[in-house]
Amino acid sequence: MVTLEDILIDYSIGCGVATSIAISFNDNKSDSNNNPFVRYAFGLGWHGARQIGFLTVRNARLSSLGDGVPVSVIQRTGAGWWGLLYDEFMHSDDHRLMTFATLGSLVPGAYRSYTGTFIVNANISRSSELDLTDAIVLDGHVTMTIHYL
Repeated sequence: MVTLEDILIDYSIGCGVATSIAISFNDNKSDSNNNPFVRYAFGLGWHGARQIGFLTVRNARLSSLGDGVPVSVIQRTGAGWWGLLYDEFMHSDDHRLMTFATLGSLVPGAYRSYTGTFIVNANISRSSELDLTDAIVLDGHVTMTIHYL
């Protein structure tokens, strides 16, 4: 695998009134993920009959703000309890919910604005596994869903 340089993507979610939300991610190119045993890998598309690779999406934890104030990032997997986000990786199967809480709290907060940064990283298959006579187009497709709590 060849790892490409990280790309930073700032996000901003605005609500008309203070609202408690969570976010999750879904891989719309999961059949092209050549690292299917890792829940946080998203497919990068196909190059002919070959899978191009995978990408990851991480939350830059220290960048997360609720109404302009630093917040704790908490997560829940399935219907479990809210807990500290033990890694920054977003799962690719819409299974992990991530939300924000007052610093030190494990209770989702309600904010009018949510801002932060995601770190996207692409990992490409080895050149020996791809046809390099044609351009390779990275074609990952990830959906971020907002859940009202």
